[in-house]
Amino acid sequence: MSEATKSKATDARRTARILDAATRLYITYGARRTSMDDIAAEAGMAKGSLYLSFKSKDELFHALIQNVLQQWLASAQERLAAESSIVEKLVVYLDATVGEPTRLLRSTAHAADLLEAKGRVAGDLLFNYRQNITEQVSSLLSDQHSLPTMVLEAAYGCRETGDMTPDAYMQRLRRHLAVLLVTEVQ
Repeated sequence: MSEATKSKATDARRTARILDAATRLYITYGARRTSMDDIAAEAGMAKGSLYLSFKSKDELFHALIQNVLQQWLASAQERLAAESSIVEKLVVYLDATVGEPTRLLRSTAHAADLLEAKGRVAGDLLFNYRQNITEQVSSLLSDQHSLPTMVLEAAYGCRETGDMTPDAYMQRLRRHLAVLLVTEVQ
């Protein structure tokens, strides 16, 4: 292995360690209360080493959001590949991209703080994330015309009502999608 390859692997491990530490702290304490000192300590490194990887707290938070969104999209693709019916494909994909993020945010007392920081620092990433979801849903529903928008509205609407456990969310979404797809296909 070349020195450059070793250096990149070391950088990737250090970045992963930082992002893992930051994720734990943001969920536990929120964005406002979490400092770069806290993240460095949680990651087991000097503050100077942290600043070599991320110049600011906003830059680190942006990278953290980018990493989390990429993980959710990758998980959604894996789950999508395991299903055969269009309704189940939509249910598992939308649960992975809409339901799981909502459950994660609702699991912390700092949801409002994290949402504010996310919108301020990572609005571009959130826009691209939603675009990616829209494109995937549109691809799944390529024979339908207005259905992709209605499906996404159902996914986002289902997170506002009732229990957000995976089973409850997916069951509500499944019912909504079944009605939408039966109505649209006829």
